[in-house]
Amino acid sequence: MMPQPARLLTGLALLSAVAVICGMPFWFAGAGLQAYFTSDDTMNLYGYWAKPWRDLLIANVACWSPFYRPLGGLFYRSMFALFGFHPFPFRVACFALFLINLALLYATARKLTGSREVGLLTALIGSYHAGFEDFYYNTGMIYDLLCFSFYAGALLLYAHARREGRRLRWPHAVGIVVLYACALNSKEMAVTLPAAVLLYELIYHRPRFTKGDLWRWLVGEARLAWLLAAMTVPFLSGKLSQASAFWGVSDYKLHVSLARYLGTYAHYLNNAFYQRSPWFTPARVLLLWGAMLLIAALSRRKALRFSFFFVLLSVLPVIFITPRGGISVLYVPCLGWSLYAATLLVWVRDGAGAALVRRAPRLAVSAITFAAAAVGLFCVHRSNTFPALVDPMLRHTAEEIHRLAPELPAKSRVLFLDDPFDKDDWSPLFLIRLGYGDKTIEVARVKRMSRRPNPDEIRSYNLVLTYQNNRLVRAEPATPP
Repeated sequence: MMPQPARLLTGLALLSAVAVICGMPFWFAGAGLQAYFTSDDTMNLYGYWAKPWRDLLIANVACWSPFYRPLGGLFYRSMFALFGFHPFPFRVACFALFLINLALLYATARKLTGSREVGLLTALIGSYHAGFEDFYYNTGMIYDLLCFSFYAGALLLYAHARREGRRLRWPHAVGIVVLYACALNSKEMAVTLPAAVLLYELIYHRPRFTKGDLWRWLVGEARLAWLLAAMTVPFLSGKLSQASAFWGVSDYKLHVSLARYLGTYAHYLNNAFYQRSPWFTPARVLLLWGAMLLIAALSRRKALRFSFFFVLLSVLPVIFITPRGGISVLYVPCLGWSLYAATLLVWVRDGAGAALVRRAPRLAVSAITFAAAAVGLFCVHRSNTFPALVDPMLRHTAEEIHRLAPELPAKSRVLFLDDPFDKDDWSPLFLIRLGYGDKTIEVARVKRMSRRPNPDEIRSYNLVLTYQNNRLVRAEPATPP
């Protein structure tokens, strides 16, 4: 049994590591707690709010339906029902979920490596990145946050259930199926979980490749992977159908080719490594992966092999769509990248300083390694963190509307003679109806009319607003002579 002083030191070191890991996102992006809704938020929230609760609940059970990300919808709708059109509770929930995901990142890494140290380093590496800016300032990333939670949760439960080669019991299987359904209902990127489960089996419980043993493995240990894959087929059919929100959207059109895969991955790696001018090319991406695979093979560490192949497959199929800014697409693959880096760091340290590691107390070696990694990451992130790109227009507009009209009766009619939004932007409608919590309010904009209304028509509205000198003001029609 560990002596009392050693237990105290271990507990103190653990608490310090957790504080650093949890403090990273708040230190660099804590202002995200005060962020307002984005245009994506208002569109998403209004879209779910306009639908009956019944449709939303059914869509979360029928994960094969074309309904747009119903679990994210359940989040939006529930938060709006509890807190109304106020962004702070939404932001608190997103940050809380981000911290939960760091805990899952730690637990999954520890389960895959059997090392608390690697788990903590994995969580540290994944705790903050400027390329994840949207996660800190945009509630619209709730889909990715939820997807990671259930994806990592399912993978963690599977690894726990199969520890030491134990057979998968049906309660674990049911739990994994439910978690996978929730991940699918959160975001489409979850479709790679069956491949991740199969990858885990091949690396951690590799079958004998004789005819009889392979068949028993395919219908035995690998059967849950096939079940999850079977769930994926109707899910993809629904998301690719004409009833889906993705139908006909050019940015979501798949361009499947090796060149597209390598080119898009190079784009995201340049952002991930803070390359202001592109350094990664498809050829350099292949060289990087070749080096990673060689290291994984030489180290003989299962975690390095698993994380290497995980970073290759977990980006599917989104790697084939139009590249986005930042690295939000790498949020689920971050599990693999962080795990690989942490495992590699410990392996290199143990190999390069074998004599020191054997002589020094293990806690001291681990604490120094963690502290050095934390300082290094802090310096890198501090020199590459950019000001948050937050558009204040929605906040200012919503505040001006409620200043000019603290209350609006049901079925009121509101007219914007002019406003700061583009003609095809529905933000004025969303802000009015969500802000007053009333779907019956009519919102008209001159920008979308074929002609300007006459004074009598303008007087028929309960509230008439226009945009002057960069602010909204009440407008009154001219009195006829």
